[in-house]
Amino acid sequence: MKQLYFGIDLGVKVCAWHLLDRDGSTVNKGEFLTSERLLIDSVSGHVGDVHVLMEECELSGWAYRALLEHTKSVHVCDPRRNAWIAKAGDKRDEVDAYKLAEQLRIKHFKEVYNPEDEEMAAFKKAVQQEVRLARLLTVTKLHIKAQLRREGVSYREDNPYSAKGIEGLVRNIGNESVQDLIFQNFRLMKHLEEEKKIAIAQLRRFLPQIPILKAFLEVPGAGLLTSCRFVAYVQTPHRFSSIRKLWKYCRLAVIKRSSDGKPIGRERLDRNASGVLKDVSRKVFMGARACKSDNLFKRTYRKSLARTGNNVHARLNTQRKIIAVFYAMWRNGTEYNDTIDRV
Repeated sequence: MKQLYFGIDLGVKVCAWHLLDRDGSTVNKGEFLTSERLLIDSVSGHVGDVHVLMEECELSGWAYRALLEHTKSVHVCDPRRNAWIAKAGDKRDEVDAYKLAEQLRIKHFKEVYNPEDEEMAAFKKAVQQEVRLARLLTVTKLHIKAQLRREGVSYREDNPYSAKGIEGLVRNIGNESVQDLIFQNFRLMKHLEEEKKIAIAQLRRFLPQIPILKAFLEVPGAGLLTSCRFVAYVQTPHRFSSIRKLWKYCRLAVIKRSSDGKPIGRERLDRNASGVLKDVSRKVFMGARACKSDNLFKRTYRKSLARTGNNVHARLNTQRKIIAVFYAMWRNGTEYNDTIDRV
């Protein structure tokens, strides 16, 4: 069967496409208005095995799942690795589509994982909504405190996040306009708190559909939100061939830069990939240490601290252990075993 390589430059209104054969010759090219029907028609109207490549963007998840049943393969690549496209002098949609087709033909791209299952895609969107609300809530709370500090108001004894506390504090401010601004942010904070409760309730509805979530709730320090965030951002453990690759995705891998065998700069954690997953491992670590009973992660931390003599290194090693436990449980379909380090 003839192999065809289809590059798509996705756009909100118009998408450009370019089709190459195995030798790199142009078979066809064109544009279509952004819609699922036209997307499928543009790809499926060719004789041969069609392979598709597009860049990661807001539309890529939708396009990826729409094309799965109509092509030989669909791939989404990381635009941050595509300097040939991003930094080109001649940057046009039709040119970008051709470059994507050529990168697919020579297999020169960094793939970005997208879930095939609609339910898992919906679950990730629900988790991302909760994460977004949590961040907005934190920013709003910090802004309220900053507004009070700018007016010289101390809140060490009063709680600025309660209705009684904020009213008592705002009385110390003489300017009514400033009082109104602070009250406005307070009402916004209360609204975000209610929306966050609704978002968490929506996440609970996924518990019967995703069994691994209930298994993660048995892990010391893990809760509903940390478990949901881990599952949503990882999607499946089988996308990682080793635990080290998952550590890198969780921003827990160490970068060692060198040139001609000589080290360049200091070793540091990789700042790429998912900060949410790194935060998940940190929160589970803190929760496990707060547990009254002894557990696997407490023992891991004590052993690592005795070996390294460094609190930060011991904490990071324990965070890697937490990710490794989650990874093994999910991949093998096993329950949490707190005595695994004693076997």
